[in-house]
Amino acid sequence: MGSRMMHLIIAGHVAERMEISDRPRFLLGGVAPDAVHGREQKTKSHYYEGSVDDGTRRVNYEGFMQKYKEQMKDEFILGYVVHLVGDAVWMKDIYFKKDLKNRIDADPSVLEKWHADFRKLNSMLVNQFYCAGLEQQLASAELPETLIEEIEVNNLRKFTEETLGDFHSTKLSSSRDLEIYSVAEITGYIKSATEQAIRVCLSLGMQERQRSEHIGH
Repeated sequence: MGSRMMHLIIAGHVAERMEISDRPRFLLGGVAPDAVHGREQKTKSHYYEGSVDDGTRRVNYEGFMQKYKEQMKDEFILGYVVHLVGDAVWMKDIYFKKDLKNRIDADPSVLEKWHADFRKLNSMLVNQFYCAGLEQQLASAELPETLIEEIEVNNLRKFTEETLGDFHSTKLSSSRDLEIYSVAEITGYIKSATEQAIRVCLSLGMQERQRSEHIGH
């Protein structure tokens, strides 16, 4: 689905718009679902349902919200929800629209180019969205002693370190270097995922910040 950097930016945008008291913890939740190994664990952490083969695959973030409804005020849980919403939007607006499943089946190198594009996009997104603040906030997040059932603390610790590494291992690239995605496509995705995540947050009774307090881009 979306890259670590994309999810972090989406969570950052939501945090700018909503009343989030502990932003580092919220950002930590915003990357947490990907801190797993193997297809089975990823299916579990992302609440995947259906099949990519027949186009019914979806992210059942409502199921996660129901399971943890008593903890929805926890910023980590809220960030986790935002990640799942982002992947639901990716599945609908990017994965299926670009027919990536069939393209990868026909040419396995498409998957390699997909991941290469993500690495190239890191530098572009960091520059475009002025992400230094996100790096500092995520780095300051304290890992809780216990987590939710889907994620192990040690895996999240390592994954957080890898995410922070994305800020420093980026090589400057241009849009001409991309082979699968476009900058416009990805920035459009980030905007759509942010808006959908905000709608979900509002449905949970969260409050938007005053517009005069909004920061960022």
